[in-house]
Amino acid sequence: MILTEGEVYVGCKAILNRRGWKWIAGQPPSGSDHLPVVEVKWSGRSGKGSRGALKPDLIGVKSGRLLLVECKSKHSPEDVKKLRDILSDRDRLRELRKELKTRSLLKTHGLAENFPEHVCAAVAHSGAVVKLRKTVVIQIEDMTGQGSVHLPRDPSEQIRELF
Repeated sequence: MILTEGEVYVGCKAILNRRGWKWIAGQPPSGSDHLPVVEVKWSGRSGKGSRGALKPDLIGVKSGRLLLVECKSKHSPEDVKKLRDILSDRDRLRELRKELKTRSLLKTHGLAENFPEHVCAAVAHSGAVVKLRKTVVIQIEDMTGQGSVHLPRDPSEQIRELF
């Protein structure tokens, strides 16, 4: 059964809560959550506002590592690209660090300021599992967090320990 994006968001939080992740920021698909919204801007933008900013659906922390999560009903290559764009761009990672620091999320949650080695990515959805090369896939069956976590094809030891 395909879930709504909101159901995937809730289910993803639940499944990863049980694996020790703590949520520090988020952008729920249908409105508000108690979590602050974090925008990952890019240094080349001009003017104010959110234009060109990427807003991860969830940002979690565990063992000093940061996790960026995108949630959709079905697998979304666009979301995989969005996460890759953040993780492969030093300027965006610098802006992420700056945003987290401005909101006191680094210090509050015991995060080191050395990026990018402490940032990983995941996509969550309720569709068929698609094994990815560098991204964790979280397949959600329901809002209680039933589902499965699929590691990248060649996960590092750090990724294995986190999930």
